[in-house]
Amino acid sequence: MEHESACVVTDPWFNGPAYLNQWHVFPRPVSTDFTSEVTHIILTHGHEDHLHIPTLKLMNKNANVYFPYTWSAGTKQLDIVPEKLLHTTYFSDMSGKEDKPENYANVIYELNQQNGHSIVTISQDNIDNEEQLEHMKQTGVWCSME
Repeated sequence: MEHESACVVTDPWFNGPAYLNQWHVFPRPVSTDFTSEVTHIILTHGHEDHLHIPTLKLMNKNANVYFPYTWSAGTKQLDIVPEKLLHTTYFSDMSGKEDKPENYANVIYELNQQNGHSIVTISQDNIDNEEQLEHMKQTGVWCSME
C-alpha cells in the first residue's frame, strides 16, 4: 500500500518457501523492486508465512516495524518496558502438554539502537530438545536477520 511518502507492507512473504519447503507463494509478485522504498512493515503474528525472514531481509533496514503486543490465545503474562522490552509467557495447546506454568515459554523481544538502526532481539526458552530447536531454525521461526 502506498500513500504520498509512505509505503506499507503487511506480513510480507514473497521470497522463497515456508514451512520446510511445503508452502510456496502464489501468485508471485511481478516485481520486488519496491522493497528498498518500504517505510512501514506490519507483522500481525509470528507464523512463518507472516514473519518470513528471507523476505524481511530484502526490506528497507530503516523501515518502522509494527507488531502486536498480545496474542489472543496463548499469552499468559505480559511485561512491557515501552520502547525497550516486551516479555510474554506463552502456552501452545499444540504442544500436547498440560496448561501449567512450567510448560510456558518465555518469549522476550528486546529493542536496542545501534548505529542509528533499531535492533530487535527475540529469545525463547522451554525448547525441549535439539530436534525442536533445529526445526525452529529450519522453518525460520527463530534466526538472525542481518
